[in-house]
Amino acid sequence: MDRKDQKIENTWDLSALSPSGEAWEKDMKKLSKLFSKASHFKGHLGDSSDSLYEALSYYRDTSLEAERLGSWAYLMYETDGTDGGNMRRLGMYQAEAAAFSEKFSYFTPELLAIDESKLNEWMKEKRFKEF
Repeated sequence: MDRKDQKIENTWDLSALSPSGEAWEKDMKKLSKLFSKASHFKGHLGDSSDSLYEALSYYRDTSLEAERLGSWAYLMYETDGTDGGNMRRLGMYQAEAAAFSEKFSYFTPELLAIDESKLNEWMKEKRFKEF
């Protein structure tokens, strides 16, 4: 039986992640724009606690949105891997995620390059507690 022929009550409800393929693609375009801002922080992580906090917040927020969209694309593909739209959207997500990883690859080396005493002092700030 094809996925499209299943009773709706026998299928996953992924609407909390995205209500439709069209909505997902719209959100994916927004995420792609967010991904393009990854290089904004390059060379500036150690400038100040504000710079580091902004970069960490950006990474947290962007990663959460990427997780939501990636989960939807993957689960939709798993429900029907023969559907061309599902295949295309999963591929689109994977390509964007790989590009983001490349753009943000500077993060760990720059973080490790921050003087440990300076970093420890910054981490005492209340706003860094979640990190």
